[in-house]
This record gives sequence, C-alpha cells and structure tokens, in this order.
Amino acid sequence: MKILIPFSGGINSTYSLWRYLKETDHEIHSFRATEWFEAEERKAESARKMVQWLKDNVRDFTFEEVETSGSESDVPIKVPMRPGFKFEYNIRALVPRWEKLIEVIDDVKPDAVVRGSALETSYNALLSVSYGDIRERMYNRDGVKFYLSGNRDLTQAVDHLNPSDPDEWMEKVWFPMTENFMGRFEQWEAIPDGLKALYEEPHKPRHTLLENNCRDCLFEEVQEHRTDLTGREKDLAIAKIGKYGPYWKDADPDAYPGVRMSMRGSLELLKGHVELAAQRADEFDDTVGELE
Repeated sequence: MKILIPFSGGINSTYSLWRYLKETDHEIHSFRATEWFEAEERKAESARKMVQWLKDNVRDFTFEEVETSGSESDVPIKVPMRPGFKFEYNIRALVPRWEKLIEVIDDVKPDAVVRGSALETSYNALLSVSYGDIRERMYNRDGVKFYLSGNRDLTQAVDHLNPSDPDEWMEKVWFPMTENFMGRFEQWEAIPDGLKALYEEPHKPRHTLLENNCRDCLFEEVQEHRTDLTGREKDLAIAKIGKYGPYWKDADPDAYPGVRMSMRGSLELLKGHVELAAQRADEFDDTVGELE
C-alpha cells in the first residue's frame, strides 16, 4: 500500500509522518511544498534534517520538495468559518496548497493520503470540502482512501463525499469526528526527543504579547511555561475556551471569531506565568465581538 503524506516540518505533519513510518509497514511517499508565506531557509533546512533523522532512526521512505503558487498580493477569498456563521476566513493561502496536493496525488497515484490535522484545526469547517470544486477533484478518487492524523485510530478512513451537502457533512461527520482528535500539545509529547530537537519554531524571534496576537507564538509560550499540564490537558483547556473539538456546539454563529478564540484560550493558560497575559486576555474580551 502506497501512502502519500504532505510534510511541512510543523508539529502536525511531523507527528503524522513519524507515526505512519513507525506504526505501519506501508510504502511512504512524502513531499514538502514551499509556500510564499513561510519560505524561510531555516524551516526548509530543519525539515530536511527531520527527514534524514526519520530515515536513519525509523525507516526509509521517498521524499521530495516542490513549490506552490500564490503570493501576498493574491486577492482575498473569504468563506464562512463554519456553516451559518457570520465570521469569514480568508483562504487565499490555502487554495494553492490544495491545488498542489491534487497535482501530487495525480502524479504519485497513492492508495491513501494522510493529511496533518489536530484538535485545534477543528475551530473551522474543513474548507477543502466546502470550497468550490476542490472537494470533487481532491477526494472523488476510486481506490484512494483519506486519513487525518488527528485521529487516534490509524485505520479510520474518512469519507469526504457523503453526505454530499457540505454543510450537512460538517455537522454529521467533521465536527463530531474532531471531538476526540489529538491536539498539538499531545502530538508534541508523542514525538521522539531526537526529532523534537530538529524542530524550528514558526517565528524567530517570537512575536511578543505586545507586538502581535500570533496563535503559533502563543502555543510556543504555553508549551514553555505550562509544564505542569499534560499535553491533553493543555489541548482541552484551550479548546474549551476556543469552542471547538468537544465544545464545538457552544459557539455562537453570530459572534464566534474562529482562531481568535483559541488564542484567547492560550492567554488564559498563560495568566500568572507570562507578563501581560492577563491584560491581553482582557483586551480580547473587549474586542472579540467586533472582528470582521
């Protein structure tokens, strides 16, 4: 069985690639796409070192590097965060990623595709199902199964086509399925130390709490300062405030601001541990209902 696994060098895709190499004997074909918004050599070099570590310490597999299209000047593409929700998400950076994956699937002809995912990716709908003809071109393939690495069960293939109505699919398949997904912190705990040592943070230096509200940098701060909590405890604490995963039904369609709520959850965990966390969390309370 040939399995295709996109790999960026981030936590979700690293966990995905490591786990499938370790826990299966399938033929693995992986690729890394260079995207305009993260085209930093330090990240590319880190990913290459991680690939070599996996080949040396787990087993051999095929790996290639490719490039996607897209640029900062691309026209925004806004779609609802979730079915029936007012908040819209700009997916302009995701479309070239999806197109590249479709292209690689066509070229490699795998029996299965594993996409990196985690509890925190469920704050919005699975937009590759709800946008344009991406769903049909990506998932409607005879003999190709699709898996999501956030699932605890490696054998649970996901039918992305039924129910055929995208909104119904989100309500009946996507959101219920993500309730028990592994999150970023739990996945990080599972990754071997040798592989962790090669990981590059998304931003160097990190954005400070005063500079920018950056979800990735807040995650790194939580990882560093909340060692008193298990990975699962951190994931669930943020998900509860973020209203996703087991708490997805608690989100208000008229006011839910998506990713900002997971950032608010990280700030709550940092109160008393990082200066300004409480102040920034309170500021989120004042502005969260005013976001476009």
